[in-house]
Amino acid sequence: MMPTQHKKTYISFLRGKHLCLALFMAMCLLFAPKTIKSAQAYCCVCEFCAATTASHIATETAIQFNLSSQTQQTVQWFQTFWAANILPALKMMTMEMDTSAFAMQAAIGALIDGNVQQNALLEIQEAHARIAREQTPAVSMCRFASLGRSLASSEAKSRATASFLAKRSLERETGGNNRLGGSSEAVDNLSDHLTRYTQYLSNYCDPKDFQNGLWNVQGCVGAANPKPSYYRPNRDIDYTNLFDSALTLNIDFSDNVYTAGGGGNLVNVTADEADIMALSANLFSNELINRDLYQFEGEARRQQYQNFRAIMAKRNVAEHSFNTLVGLKSSGSGASAAQMAGLLTEIMINDPTHADYVQTVQSQAELLLPNEFNLDSQAGYANSPGSDPSYYAQMDFLTQKIFQSPRFFADLYDNPANVDRQYAAMQALGLMQRREAYESMIRSELLASLLLEMTIE
Repeated sequence: MMPTQHKKTYISFLRGKHLCLALFMAMCLLFAPKTIKSAQAYCCVCEFCAATTASHIATETAIQFNLSSQTQQTVQWFQTFWAANILPALKMMTMEMDTSAFAMQAAIGALIDGNVQQNALLEIQEAHARIAREQTPAVSMCRFASLGRSLASSEAKSRATASFLAKRSLERETGGNNRLGGSSEAVDNLSDHLTRYTQYLSNYCDPKDFQNGLWNVQGCVGAANPKPSYYRPNRDIDYTNLFDSALTLNIDFSDNVYTAGGGGNLVNVTADEADIMALSANLFSNELINRDLYQFEGEARRQQYQNFRAIMAKRNVAEHSFNTLVGLKSSGSGASAAQMAGLLTEIMINDPTHADYVQTVQSQAELLLPNEFNLDSQAGYANSPGSDPSYYAQMDFLTQKIFQSPRFFADLYDNPANVDRQYAAMQALGLMQRREAYESMIRSELLASLLLEMTIE
């Protein structure tokens, strides 16, 4: 059967060859007049024009018929050749490829599955590494949070302390209950001076003052031998050592109570509370207004009373800045005391065997927390073991001392995410500081406007 097919194929090939030759000859005849010289063409115009035209038409018709016939035969031949040879071969090739590819489908699928699984595992591992690098907070970041713990509570206590001091000062000036030194009898300038002088002799009198001229003053506490534990020489006028150098004052008026149903004296008063109130009395309103209005009559009495109140208001504005600063340094919540003590030890001399190490740490700690005051209860003060770090101390550690530690700079060699977190914390602390600076400017503007008003008057 195969030789017969080859013979048919060969015959078809010869037919195609003859067809191509016929087409070539027809084309040559069709375009033959274009190659004739002009002189010869003109010669046959008059003699053979009709015959030539008829010959051309017949030739063209024959060529078209032959061309159409050969084209149809070629198309039929190609269809026969495609169906008999190419199409079966393509089918066999497709079947062979399907058969061979079917056996490899499992292997190819396993390869694709393995690739997908490996890519998924790689993405998961990269995510774990990224989380471990970016989402794990460093100890340095936790330090900011630990030192800033309960800042809001400490700030609230500082405002309460400032409010208490303002109220106490107003009571002293208006002739209300004076609780400065354990007496409520100071209702005028004379009794106020007497109360303060008694407190001075009992707590602050230094016999070496005035060229050792106070040794013979009756009641001078410094002349006693031995000196009592509540002896604090000149503490009521020592602004630097009492107030300025300390980061925390042992002041917390929330634990104070009054005797005699609230109309008596303050009890549970610490030494710092008494000292600050004594210093405040020496700084502001040393001379109280004479409240004897009976020397005036009628409209003059009312006018004088209004003048007195105007002076008291101005004094209250002047004292407000001092009360605010005292509030900032008063005892705070104490939530971050342990972390602050640890940082304080860290930034001191790093050699505990050094002779000055313990003394240096203790002296710095005394600035953070006041000393233990084991005071005599007869003086009207409570035994106080110290106080919790103030809002001022917490901000000092967060905005200054934490950056004095070499560990802070070493912790910057961390992943970028933790460094950005530390930067954000520092920005937040900067906003808090700018807010405090703004409030300080407001107080300064108020004092400046008050001075201008007094100058105009």
